[in-house]
Amino acid sequence: MLKKIVTDVLVVGSGAAGLCAAIAARQGNAQTLLLSITSAGAGNSTAVSGAIMNGAVGPDDSPQMHLEDTLRAGALLNDVPLAAKVVESMPICLPRLEECGVGFLKEDGRYIVDRSPGHTRARTVLFQPRAGTTLSKPLARTAVQLGTKIISNFNLVKVLVQDGRAIGAIGYVWETGQIVHVAAKVVILATGGASMLYSRTRIPPGVPGDGYGIALDAGLTLQDMEFVQFYPTILAEPGMAKVVVSYDYFIRSGAVFVNSLGEDIVTKYDLPDSRMITRDQLSIAIAREIYEGRGVDGALFMDATSCRTQIDSVMGSTNAFIRIVRDRLAQGEDLLARPIRVAPANHYYMGGVQAAPTGETVIHGLLACGEVVGGTHGANRLQGNSLSETVVMGFEAGNTAAGLASHLPPPPTPERTIRETALRLRVSLDRRSGTPVREIVKALQSVMTAKAALVREGEGLQDAKAAIDSLRQEIPHAVAIAPRERAQLTTLSQLFDTAECVVASALARQESRGAHFRLDYPERNDAEWLKHITCARRDGEIVNSQSQVRGA
Repeated sequence: MLKKIVTDVLVVGSGAAGLCAAIAARQGNAQTLLLSITSAGAGNSTAVSGAIMNGAVGPDDSPQMHLEDTLRAGALLNDVPLAAKVVESMPICLPRLEECGVGFLKEDGRYIVDRSPGHTRARTVLFQPRAGTTLSKPLARTAVQLGTKIISNFNLVKVLVQDGRAIGAIGYVWETGQIVHVAAKVVILATGGASMLYSRTRIPPGVPGDGYGIALDAGLTLQDMEFVQFYPTILAEPGMAKVVVSYDYFIRSGAVFVNSLGEDIVTKYDLPDSRMITRDQLSIAIAREIYEGRGVDGALFMDATSCRTQIDSVMGSTNAFIRIVRDRLAQGEDLLARPIRVAPANHYYMGGVQAAPTGETVIHGLLACGEVVGGTHGANRLQGNSLSETVVMGFEAGNTAAGLASHLPPPPTPERTIRETALRLRVSLDRRSGTPVREIVKALQSVMTAKAALVREGEGLQDAKAAIDSLRQEIPHAVAIAPRERAQLTTLSQLFDTAECVVASALARQESRGAHFRLDYPERNDAEWLKHITCARRDGEIVNSQSQVRGA
């Protein structure tokens, strides 16, 4: 049985972007429904973030300085209007977040700011307590208190578009087996990044990358999908949780990152000091060492043995890695008395949907905000800028959606499209034999990790493209063995679309810039490649083209 729900504004995604969009839409008097692939405010990138956010609120800072740092780190590929909107609005958004119950570290009424790598000023405000849920949970509570309706464990399958206008969506509640049609005047995509694309990731499993494929299917264009950020130092010790090891703190404390030959790679690659070294620079250096055979079981070593006294001073921290160190020490093992293994992990997608600072796209009534949007960060994202983007653009998209919903007529009901989509979905979910979906996902992850991760070259990318095409043939035969795998099954096609866009865009960009490194084109080439690579679906195929940088 197909269930139908009617609303003014439909928000897809329950990280900071989606929650802020829902809050703003409700404050604009729009009836609002939020769909979450997990439970609202949990299982997303916001909830597991490092709980830092950038805003130019320091005495020696300004939005213009923040913008200049953002553009420099983005290697001049930023969509300037988007980036400018974020840095200009962020100081205003901080009090609004506090009204929602979000706590920040403050002294004498002023925000305490820290300086993150790549920033020339201290502008990183810190949550209190220091956890991503300090942001996501109050936002979720506020959205509910304002009257937002929420459906959890929901996988979006298709945005419905008719005559150039978004009119709702179809999806699946994997916990109950219910297929749902939502009729909406406005749809906001706030679906985040893509956790399932690589074998080692920092992104939760509840962020599968479906938004990119759904956007393509709806007729939107993606840009900059070759720019995939990896966090450079994730704990890679056997049997231990793959948590973040904050490289900037440890470098400042005196730790060194060494290869199997004992070479200090920060010195070897002439990387900047700890205040300016960005994630793309260190992660690419580590990946090159591993790729060229100077790693150890897919990792490098962090040697912090010389700075035990500095590290001891933060043993009471809530940082996940420090907790592991503390717990091991209580069991009699001094984890930092020897070099430990670290490795890069998939972390963030700079690319995504082309959208305006209002959140609007070329399809009327279809908006996008947060990580699913491309352009704000250019070729590389600075630490702390992502949560700033999600909050600013989430509020902005919600404001826009409420305004649109106030004058748009009720959406039509395309019965045939709904019936056919629901039937295809039911057939795939009811399949009892075939290739387990988890095996297909694992095979795709292996291909992307080996051929399209941090170190890329043309031949490997061509191999990845062929492998993706071959694995895609298994989608019609995929089967969910366990109930929770139904979520993977419903987003499988979109995951392959995301992989295809990353690989095709990386092949097209014959240079190295930001987080995109081509071993066969190792230099940045502004003369030929100061432009976006775009992906769109044409006659059922994903095709590449190029576009100019907006506002450059």
